[in-house]
Amino acid sequence: MMIPFVLSPVIGGIIGYYATAIGFVKPLSVYLPWTTPPFISGFLASGGDWKVILIQIIIIVITTLFYIPFIKIAEKVAQKSVSINN
Repeated sequence: MMIPFVLSPVIGGIIGYYATAIGFVKPLSVYLPWTTPPFISGFLASGGDWKVILIQIIIIVITTLFYIPFIKIAEKVAQKSVSINN
């Protein structure tokens, strides 16, 4: 699980960077506490750009899909260890 844990923020950062670089969303201009919930944080940090919420949804979906193969592998390993111990 280390690979998706390390690479998911990188993937999200790259998506956010390019969305800003091509002008799809406004640059973030307001600093918010890290505890601000998703969607609200992006909307407020961008000064009210609703497209940031769309980018956040895309990032969450892509990083979730990125985790799925690793979760399946972890399940297989866990099932093998349970069958070996029984």
